Amino acid sequence: MLLCLNSLANGMNVKDMVCLRWKNVTVDEINYLREKTKQTRNDKKQIIVPIIPEIQNIIDRWGTKDREPDSFVFGYLDGKPTPETVRLVSQNLTRLMNKHLSDIAKDAGLPHISTYTARHSFSTVLLNAGASIEFISEALGHSDTSTTRAYLAGFKSDTRRKMNSNLLNFTENEPDQPDQPNETEQE
Repeated sequence: MLLCLNSLANGMNVKDMVCLRWKNVTVDEINYLREKTKQTRNDKKQIIVPIIPEIQNIIDRWGTKDREPDSFVFGYLDGKPTPETVRLVSQNLTRLMNKHLSDIAKDAGLPHISTYTARHSFSTVLLNAGASIEFISEALGHSDTSTTRAYLAGFKSDTRRKMNSNLLNFTENEPDQPDQPNETEQE
């Protein structure tokens, strides 16, 4: 369940899911600050996740019944946990999820995957779909695009290889003819 949310919700980190409170969830969005940068960044930038039907289904099925604004959405924490409790719960849940993911990947003959894979996959899918680096940077909560560029750099090798292999396909894939200027452009 959390892995699906991790993948669908802008690559949300496990600790961020654990710490998500009902006050962060509105009818159509999840708004939160990354736990990782909450204490270190001066420009407290909200991450906004549109609630699509699949996310709503996860929230409806797995969210706690107590929907008071300060209650945690998924019930891994309650009350006012100490920073050490938050760290331990998040760490243990991440380990458990990664163990299950590792087993699934091994059984399926896939390379190693982890909770972090979902964050990378989210950004890579957006990039391959034509999203701008600026949009991806904002969705991931990066403070500037240089972080996002470094983050995505490793994923471009497959794209480069594909593009280079297409170099010799020019006879099969002739580019479209440029649009002819309209009358006002010719003047």
